[in-house]
Amino acid sequence: MGHKIAMAFGSFDGLHIGHQAVLKALTACEQDCYKSVLAIYPAKCRKDGLSIFSQDEEDGLLKAAGIKELFRLPSGLCGHEQAEKLSAFVLDEYRPELLFGGELPQLFKEAGTKFSFVKRVTDSGKTVNAAQIRSFLSEGKMDAAARLLGRPYSISGRVVHGKALGRTIGMPTANLLVTADKLLPAHGVYGSRAFLEGKNRLGLTHIGPRPSVDNESRISIETFFVDFKGHIYDKELSIDILFYLRPILKLPGLEAVGKQVKLDIVETKRLYGLMGL
Repeated sequence: MGHKIAMAFGSFDGLHIGHQAVLKALTACEQDCYKSVLAIYPAKCRKDGLSIFSQDEEDGLLKAAGIKELFRLPSGLCGHEQAEKLSAFVLDEYRPELLFGGELPQLFKEAGTKFSFVKRVTDSGKTVNAAQIRSFLSEGKMDAAARLLGRPYSISGRVVHGKALGRTIGMPTANLLVTADKLLPAHGVYGSRAFLEGKNRLGLTHIGPRPSVDNESRISIETFFVDFKGHIYDKELSIDILFYLRPILKLPGLEAVGKQVKLDIVETKRLYGLMGL
């Protein structure tokens, strides 16, 4: 390959501020380093099979951070033994000279790989980890999750056609199709934003079933963008989920839904302003 190979080692679920410290150390490597990441616990190896950011989202974040290559456990493999196999493959195939992380895997230690220990990042005296973030998301505590992520929690996907019920009351929504490995926050209505047509647009995002308009248990992710009239069907969209607004309500029809959304818009603008966004 012709370059010194430097590698970050860890789980990287959510790429939170602790992971970012490891990546920062990695990317500070001299310019001719070939920078890569060895992620040993992908979403499919967790009990729920979900990740804070989907695999596609993680790939995008790592690419933006200057990472050239990402190694994950291949499909169907999980656990410590399989992680060792992946580590052995990477060690044999690439022979990384520098390894960055909070721990040094035994195989790399035995191979004499140079290791740079990255101090664990703490929040309120506790080491930052993905379990904390997952807990915050399950409770709709988006500000706390964002603090540990170092960025707002976001949902990315393609805008697809829904039942167009919102359009009948002058409030069309963007229905987002997301990948199956995406961890979603607590059901509810959230204040959100997305970058559309050159600027940030304020929105209301509904995550969960829609008891006011149907009896389906299917989870819907749909956003009404305030003061936006553009057409975004089939576009890839990333929506920042900023704060929990209210639980999902069963309202007596579309007219009642429209009235509630108007109240939600007023409250969202107020809270958005308080956040200084």
